[in-house]
Amino acid sequence: MEGDKMVDILIIGCGIVGSLMAYELSKYDVKVVVVDKENDIANESTMANSAIIHAGFDPIPNTLKAKLNLLGKDLYEPLCKSLKVGYKKVGSLTVATSEEEVKKLEILESRAKENKVKVRLISGDEVRVLEPQLSTNIVKGLVCEETAIVYPWEVAIAAMEVALNNGVELQLNTEVLAIHKGDNYEVQTSNGMIRAKMVINAAGLFGCEVGRMINPEFEFEIQPRRGTYFVLDKDFNAISRVIYPTPTERGKGVLIVPTTHGNTLLGPDSEIVDDKENVATTVEAYDYIKDQLSRILPQFPATHVMRSFTGLRASGSSGDFYIQPDSRYETFVHVIGIESPGLSAAPAISKYVLDFIRPHIELNEKEWDSSRRPYVNLKALTREEKNALIQKNPAYGRMVCRCEQITEGEIIDSIRRHAGATTVKGVKKRCRPGMGKCQGSFCEPYVLQILARELNQCVDEVNYDEVGTNILVEEK
Repeated sequence: MEGDKMVDILIIGCGIVGSLMAYELSKYDVKVVVVDKENDIANESTMANSAIIHAGFDPIPNTLKAKLNLLGKDLYEPLCKSLKVGYKKVGSLTVATSEEEVKKLEILESRAKENKVKVRLISGDEVRVLEPQLSTNIVKGLVCEETAIVYPWEVAIAAMEVALNNGVELQLNTEVLAIHKGDNYEVQTSNGMIRAKMVINAAGLFGCEVGRMINPEFEFEIQPRRGTYFVLDKDFNAISRVIYPTPTERGKGVLIVPTTHGNTLLGPDSEIVDDKENVATTVEAYDYIKDQLSRILPQFPATHVMRSFTGLRASGSSGDFYIQPDSRYETFVHVIGIESPGLSAAPAISKYVLDFIRPHIELNEKEWDSSRRPYVNLKALTREEKNALIQKNPAYGRMVCRCEQITEGEIIDSIRRHAGATTVKGVKKRCRPGMGKCQGSFCEPYVLQILARELNQCVDEVNYDEVGTNILVEEK
């Protein structure tokens, strides 16, 4: 899209919230543009969280977090089915290792009843019947069958793909530099001017900076909270549901989370940082997570750890989501402070924000195509189906990632579509080469070559992730 263009609605940010807002607005006859300073969709907080669709027993009743969590989690299963992405209802177990923690479980049980979420308290012995690998230190557990898991970036990318198929425009590598309000909003970006009747501020960690561009007296604050995770290989399959420790004032604590692709996540820790770009993974984080898990797991599965990653959560100063028009301009809507359970609430948030848009912009439904071509999952096909596919397109017969069984055909498909991959990490997010035990040591050079060919670039021009993260550098 060229700069200096007039649109109805500008969305700043394409994490899970911005992507689902674009998806929702693509159902209506309005001109929508989404901008993000990153090189891909869902590249920050959406890329680095626990991937849990919380049942909603934890948020304080009558908060936005509680209301939108409860609405959002019921929207996920049909949404994921429509988008053709993974969704699995696995249930959860919150465990207590002391009488003091049991009292907190009882508070959670009471809160669940108020939020109308079904839970039940069970004994430590019953806990170990459900999850035999858990520690004998556990004296009680709170069971909830409604907890589910997804891959957040899969949802965001798929939603944006449908949005683009229905006329939404996306500008990546586009940083918002200044905003001026005249008859409309004049948003100066690193790629030119965009004029908009309304602006949705879904800028995540940088939501306050964007807010102060239009209102210097904007008082909401976002405190980055850093969390580290460890990814276990698929040989560790001892835990079938999400395991929560008893929560503290710092959050839900260090979790054990099965994933839709058969791995297990351990984490996160929770560390307040000042730098909104600081995603360093530290030895201290490893030691903390290991220590915390020792209370509920008899032995830390160190031999199964195949990688670690760190993300930042946008923890808001109010303790609740901040979703409301700016105090100066009703047509500038802030959707920020979206920390846990933000992923769970995201589909409901996208519908909730429509109520702030309708008084100012007419939302007339249009002919809308919800369909999306799913990625080929070669592993799930029968031998006959595989042979037929390879006969039609030999690229599906050329194995690239042996760990995850990903072929050249699948990688090409991840590039040749709306919202397609343009980086090594982008391919990894969409079809998983490099997510197995070898972490790309075998397949990454082949992915690099395929990207270069498909994007008509030299291999030393292809980025791993952000602009400037070239894997190969020409010697001077």
